[in-house]
Amino acid sequence: MVDKPWFQTILRLILGAQLLVVRLSHAFHRLARRGRGPHGYVVGMEEIAGLLTAIGASLDDVTTVNLATNPLYDQDYDVEFDLRGRRSRYRRMRRLLVGPWVMGRLVARRRTFIYLGAEGFLISLVDGRDRELAYLRAHRRTVVCYFTGSDIRSQPLMNQLGQTLGRDVVTTYEPLVSAGIATEAADRHRRNLAASAERHAQLIFNAPVEQVTYLTRPTEPALYFVPDEHIAQRPEKWRDLARPLVVHAPTSPIIKGTPLVRAAVKGLHEQGFEFEYLELSNQPNSAVLDVLSRAHVVLGHFYQFIPGIVGLEAMASNCVLLTSADADIEASLPPGANEAWVVTPSWLIRENLERLLSRPKDMQSQADKGTAWVAAHCSRSVDRSRLLRLLAAAENRDLSG
Repeated sequence: MVDKPWFQTILRLILGAQLLVVRLSHAFHRLARRGRGPHGYVVGMEEIAGLLTAIGASLDDVTTVNLATNPLYDQDYDVEFDLRGRRSRYRRMRRLLVGPWVMGRLVARRRTFIYLGAEGFLISLVDGRDRELAYLRAHRRTVVCYFTGSDIRSQPLMNQLGQTLGRDVVTTYEPLVSAGIATEAADRHRRNLAASAERHAQLIFNAPVEQVTYLTRPTEPALYFVPDEHIAQRPEKWRDLARPLVVHAPTSPIIKGTPLVRAAVKGLHEQGFEFEYLELSNQPNSAVLDVLSRAHVVLGHFYQFIPGIVGLEAMASNCVLLTSADADIEASLPPGANEAWVVTPSWLIRENLERLLSRPKDMQSQADKGTAWVAAHCSRSVDRSRLLRLLAAAENRDLSG
């Protein structure tokens, strides 16, 4: 339906009406502020693996905006549009007006807008947020686009990479679990998102291989903001390895390689290896962290090239991580990445897990490497300093050339 000319016309009319509401709200709130200039940050529009909360907690003078509650993260936000649950149709209709009104209010108050993912205050299916970001730039606001995965990843380009590498990649399976993700309309939307970011954003974050896209400008590598207090060696859990705890916590079993994990675990149990296997599917983040604090080995995802938030949380909790993340493919990863975890493509899950279980005395040293790497490259204190430095440069960047 998105491709229908009549539907596109309706969307353009709605977007035009939303921009009118933005202008009215902006004018009203600017008048109410009586000449006080904008300052501080907006971070939105979607909670993705705790990143919105983490960035918000890393900045001072910030407004956090979340379009929808995430059941895996129990957090509070300054502005929240709950589009899930009962009567969500009416909430979506309400957002058509509330979204632009809130945007106008924040444009009057805030100087820098950090967009996580593909959403915006306004309808973006027509232009990939182009008119929204153009409005911000016209009013001399700093725009930051932080892409996180399927929001910007090109399905055709990623499939081409999989063919080149001769292996399954995340886009091999995403269409099986996400209807419409691989359509021409979805790919065109990602092209538009990339184009609008290049036109209007002074700063773009993206993993250029893992999230291969139509961006042509240089981008900054992902930041993760793992809380410093979560990063610690845990020698107490390594004192008894008679029955190690192996954990797998997939958010989407098909695209994380869960069937292959289960086959590997079953084969090793049949082979006589003694270990406990615990699978956590769509569990609250707090429950996952609790299990990671006592886990020894974590089986991450096996079709992607960066470790992901759960992988980083596992290493922060002093677990050995097995994952397909690979700095030889995703060169934007920080130095020493491939030594921090056990690089494990999908066809080596059983072999690498067997090697670990056969040499339990080596587990702790590998886990310690991962913990040290997260502390050095992915902690909130480290990434906060990087982000503030990049934001300071972005606020003075001229895109006219």
